[in-house]
Amino acid sequence: MIEPCEQFANEVTACLRRWSEESDMEPIELDEIEFQLECMRRGHTVSIPICDNAGYDAIVDGRNGLSRVQVRGTTILQTSRYQVGTGIGKNKVNTKGDYDYLAVRIPNHDAWYLVPQNELLNSANAKFYPHNSKSKGRYEKYRDAFGQL
Repeated sequence: MIEPCEQFANEVTACLRRWSEESDMEPIELDEIEFQLECMRRGHTVSIPICDNAGYDAIVDGRNGLSRVQVRGTTILQTSRYQVGTGIGKNKVNTKGDYDYLAVRIPNHDAWYLVPQNELLNSANAKFYPHNSKSKGRYEKYRDAFGQL
């Protein structure tokens, strides 16, 4: 039996996909909403900051308490990898305390990565290889790692 939150999240996801194809919705907004829905499917409570000046996009109340999560997404394959920025703001280096986890969505491979912020310190970007089943990429161990929240 599907739990009510999971069923709701699945229905909203289907509606969003139809709506995003017909609207001017920014992909980043869709990534953030998809993250919130994925957390709901997994039984987590999600809160979002009202203002856009926080260093994170969501607060997840999970098994390990509250976690601040910055959400990124990409569909662009660059020289055999997918790459996202890790800092807050354009071309910024990731610094301690901005967030607890970076959630990365690569929708064309149905992939989520949840990378602890301390794994990304002093880097401006992170590279992912969801299309390569033999990848030994640095962040592959964080693929679908919602259990750490």
